[in-house]
Amino acid sequence: MLEDEDKNSRTILEFFSGIGGMRYAAEAWAELAGESAPPRAVRVAASFEISEVCNRIYAHNFGDMPKTKSIENLDASLLDSFCADTWLMSPPCQPYTSMGKQRDAQDPRARALLHLCEVIPKLTSPPTYILLENVNHFQHSQSHGLWLETMKTSGYVCHEFLLSPAQIGIPNERLRYYCLAKRQGANASAPWDTALCGLLLNTVPGDEAVRPGVHDGFENDAEDEEEARGERGTQGDEVEACGNG
Repeated sequence: MLEDEDKNSRTILEFFSGIGGMRYAAEAWAELAGESAPPRAVRVAASFEISEVCNRIYAHNFGDMPKTKSIENLDASLLDSFCADTWLMSPPCQPYTSMGKQRDAQDPRARALLHLCEVIPKLTSPPTYILLENVNHFQHSQSHGLWLETMKTSGYVCHEFLLSPAQIGIPNERLRYYCLAKRQGANASAPWDTALCGLLLNTVPGDEAVRPGVHDGFENDAEDEEEARGERGTQGDEVEACGNG
C-alpha cells in the first residue's frame, strides 16, 4: 500500500523506535521488491527513543544511534528539516490495554502522541505517509479519536486495520491495530479508496498474501496482561518517569 507510481524510495522518521522493529519492516519492504519490479530503497533520516538500553540494541542492529531527545520537545521546524516522506511510530500501549488502568489520554505515557497531534498541523512539509501501530483496544480510545481528527484536519486519508502475524504465516497470534494515513494530493495518480475510511479491516485489500482475519477488536487478548505490566524502552518504566517515548 506504500506504492507510488513515480517513487520507490522512502525517507523515514521513526518515533518510539525501540530496538528497531519498524525499521526492520521498512528495510524488508525494500528487499522484497522482486527481481522484475523497480528497486526500492529506504533511508532513516532520524529515529527517536529515550531508552538508552533500546538505543544500544538498535545501534547494534542497524549501526545508527537513535536520538534521545524527548518527543514532547520536538517542534515542527525540526521535523520539517528532515524532509521525510514517511513517518513510522509505535507509541506506548499501556494507556489502552484492556487489562491496564485505561487512563487513555490522561496517562503520562500518552503525552508524546498527543504532542505529535499538535505538531502535525503546523508542518510546512508534511510526510506523504504516516503509519501508527498500537495494541488492540487503541481504536476505542480518546487518543484514537484525537489522532483521526488530526489526520483529517491535516489532509490525510486513513485506512485502519486489526491484523495478526498469523495472517501472513508467522506462528504468533498477536493482534495489533494499524492506522496507515496518506496525504491527499500527494500522488494524484494513485488515489486511495475513500470508501474504506472509517472501517476497521481485518485484511489488506489487494494483498492475497494476507489471509483474512476473524477479529472484532473487542476480545481481551492474553498479551494485554503482559503489556499492562509494562515493557521496557518506549513501553515501560522509563516512559513512566519521563512521560513519553
